Amino acid sequence: MKTSHIKQEAGYTLLEMITATVVFGVLGVIVIGVIAKQTESFNQVLNQTVGLADSRKAIQVFRRDIHNLSVVNISKMDNDYLKFVDNDGENISYQLTGSNLIRNGAVLLNGITADPFRYLDIDQEITGVKGSVKFIGIVLNVNRNNESIAMEEIVYARN
Repeated sequence: MKTSHIKQEAGYTLLEMITATVVFGVLGVIVIGVIAKQTESFNQVLNQTVGLADSRKAIQVFRRDIHNLSVVNISKMDNDYLKFVDNDGENISYQLTGSNLIRNGAVLLNGITADPFRYLDIDQEITGVKGSVKFIGIVLNVNRNNESIAMEEIVYARN
């Protein structure tokens, strides 16, 4: 009597291969979506952080200049322009040109979307009279890569 020995082949069926490919494809799409969302969140936070740091620096320079200002030395004041001579005799000018805040010809901050200056009297009411200015406010609405940052500072002018 003859016995037949059938050799069993090891391997995967076509159905198993297709199932594995589909599962790995779905997992790949999910992972790519998560990575894309994380990258978008990172860029959003980075833009806001850089915008805040730049705005703080601009306000710090502005505050220093205003603290060294005698209001009688203001030669021009508008919502987008401020020019004065500080107590050391230096001419200082701030001007909004397009979306750039310029101090003495150099860009101090870019991406500004609104007029930055307000002039306030002793009661912190808006005034247009140079002699009654006691405070100068700066409002920085900055847009960086579709991320908006808003900062406001009211600075007392010493004299």
